[in-house]
Amino acid sequence: MTRLEFRILGPLSVWTPQRRAVELGARKQRAVLAMLLLEPGRVVSVDRIVDGLWGADVPASATGTLQAYISQLRRALEPDRAPRTPPAVLLTQEPGYLLAAAGDRIDAVRFTTGVEAARAQRDPERAEQLLTQALANWSGEALADFADETFAAAAVARLNELRDGALEDLAEIQLGAGRPAAAVASARALLERRPFRERSWAQLMLGLYREGRQAEALAAFRQARTVLDEELGLPPGPELTALETAILQHDPKLAGPRSPLVAQAARTAQPARSEDAGTDPGRKAGNDPGRLVGRQAEQRRIADRIEPVIGIGMLLEVPDSWDYRFSHALVRDTVYGSLTRLQRARLHKRVGEALEAFDRPDDPEHLGRLVHHFTMAARLGVADRAVRYARRAAELAMAQLAYDEAARYLESALGALDPTGPGAAGERGRLLVQLGLARRAAGDLDGTRAVLDEALTLARPFGDDELAMDAATLFGGATLWTWRPYLTVDERMIAILREQLDRLGPDDVYRRAVLLGTLAVELYHHPDREQGEAHAAEAVRLARGLGDPELLARTLNNAWNVAWVPQRLAERRATTDELLAIPGLPRTVEVMARLHRMITEVSVGDVAGFDADLARAVRLAEEIRSPVLPAQVRYAQAGRAMLAGDWEAGERLVGEAFALQEHTSLWGTQWIRLAMLYTSRRFQGRAGELRDELIRSRTCSSCGRQRSWPRASPVTRSWRGRLSSAGERPASSSGAGTSWPSSGPSWPPGSAHPTPGSCTPRSSPTPTGSRHSAPAAPPGAPSGSRWPGWPRGWASPGRPWSTPRPRWPPTAASGPPT
Repeated sequence: MTRLEFRILGPLSVWTPQRRAVELGARKQRAVLAMLLLEPGRVVSVDRIVDGLWGADVPASATGTLQAYISQLRRALEPDRAPRTPPAVLLTQEPGYLLAAAGDRIDAVRFTTGVEAARAQRDPERAEQLLTQALANWSGEALADFADETFAAAAVARLNELRDGALEDLAEIQLGAGRPAAAVASARALLERRPFRERSWAQLMLGLYREGRQAEALAAFRQARTVLDEELGLPPGPELTALETAILQHDPKLAGPRSPLVAQAARTAQPARSEDAGTDPGRKAGNDPGRLVGRQAEQRRIADRIEPVIGIGMLLEVPDSWDYRFSHALVRDTVYGSLTRLQRARLHKRVGEALEAFDRPDDPEHLGRLVHHFTMAARLGVADRAVRYARRAAELAMAQLAYDEAARYLESALGALDPTGPGAAGERGRLLVQLGLARRAAGDLDGTRAVLDEALTLARPFGDDELAMDAATLFGGATLWTWRPYLTVDERMIAILREQLDRLGPDDVYRRAVLLGTLAVELYHHPDREQGEAHAAEAVRLARGLGDPELLARTLNNAWNVAWVPQRLAERRATTDELLAIPGLPRTVEVMARLHRMITEVSVGDVAGFDADLARAVRLAEEIRSPVLPAQVRYAQAGRAMLAGDWEAGERLVGEAFALQEHTSLWGTQWIRLAMLYTSRRFQGRAGELRDELIRSRTCSSCGRQRSWPRASPVTRSWRGRLSSAGERPASSSGAGTSWPSSGPSWPPGSAHPTPGSCTPRSSPTPTGSRHSAPAAPPGAPSGSRWPGWPRGWASPGRPWSTPRPRWPPTAASGPPT
């Protein structure tokens, strides 16, 4: 078991045996640990953690982001753990995660067990000792930094109630032991936080009475009556009323063990009242007297307003500080809701300006607060600050691979931006490009395309070539496969890229390489695909000449995607080998390259090479928050499990991969899952179990027609032949809009990804650029066949439209062939 010390009875913190605090990262990452600490020794499901982190607003990349949080927490909690060594503290156990820590290493567990032990004790002295030790675990409000979060509410309420009851038990023992002064102190400490607890009021009154302070005891009753009446509309209970009567009558039953010496010492130790109580304790006497007097007056005015609010329990004093917090989120929301829009904005502006005094430019949590307050006050002349802080917060989030958080910050910046300010259009365009990068990394392709189109619309009328190029090349960055859906050609984008290339000067080599690589990818589904390969090769040549590793990695990735055709296996292998030889590759790029190389390895039967790359990809995927790459690594693991004959593990991994990816807007995800499951069921003799789902998958979600069966997939031939031989061929297979080709090319060996077939009606060809375009059969195609629109370069006269039977296993590591 770990020797780390975990604390949640106060702000969340973790301490090493050497008394050093562990850096736990950003707020949501710490929240994951908090949830696990609230369930020590028990598995907390992924669904519960995701719900606790995001509630109803779950981002597309939630599962991937959670995996990244777990990975970073593991590194923080076990910094010396050797690579490939299983974690010992934060464990993965179905259906989620478990924190393996002994109870004596968690303050909340020590507190709970201590209170339970004290209540089971018959010896009052020992019980008091156990309660005192248990209460010493507290250093503030339970989970002070997450007290208002939904996931913490029930646990915090339970711990607070147990603490309050323990304090009352302690006061009871102190009264019985003849130490009324200690009981008075215990009761007062609790009533400062919980003014409605009548048991504590009774203990305070009895303790004061036994100290010979009858008037103060009766004043305490009057205060209790006022609080209960004004705040709850209730009179004191019968026990409290009876105690007041007994005090007035000096009832002998109230007498108890008493230690006058202790009571006198306690009274002597009480601090004297000071007229300077409002003075800032940190201010030095040498400061300007006038300013000091003014400061004291201001503090007294604030204190006069705050004290009544504290007294009625709406505000709580934060221990060991001069800070205050609302006693409950409902109180905060009620007060905030009573303000007008202008009052709210002014409040947010003042809070933001106060926070600016703390110089923490690289603190994500502090930046998040600044973004929130200045965004809410943007109309009061602070929009520039809202945008500046949001952009910085997004940069830090991107550096931590928290792409969904980065996207939210940039959306806040766009909402706060003043559209009438100088250069607002250009500023908006640059923010849109940054937002596009974040959304693309998070797997939100639909959102990326939307901001890309808007950025281009802003750039072209103003002749902003730099913005136009940044937007147009957004999708040219490193990627696992091309982002355009199958057979989609964007003629407008191709025209923009060519236009930007024509405008470049001869010395602008870097931009030329970027534009050529992006154009090559855009031409992948275009009849000029071979020209795209030439562009990709030129981009790589230029990048090599510049000696820029980042540019070379980008252009090599472009070249790999453009060469994703059956006859380019050797070229793709050489490309991935060169890419992986670049030093200091970002984690995401290295995972992509290894997944790409795994396809060629399995195609030539290099299982050892496949396993080595898979092991490295699995380890790196733990550090990536986006769901896209971890999902593909899971698919590769599934293929490897199936190769070993472990069908159950393979299908489980397929389910995990699909769960990661299904909430993204990447195209083709459902086909990967179906292909992998069909492969598993086919080899188990259970292919018919997927019949209905396979048939349903032929319906196009866009137009409702039946797709042709995918021609390019090896699985397609098996679907067509085996379902047919089993009497499972759909009755509608000969209907309008469908066809069952008798033969067709397969994808490169090792890919198990079917490609959506055409659903275009034969009588109405779809214009170029449509997702479902279906040009005529290329030269060399069997006569009478209907072809789903292969780009030029996939076949030519004299080249047979067939490839060797795919090798086992399918890896699905590459995503859908595009």
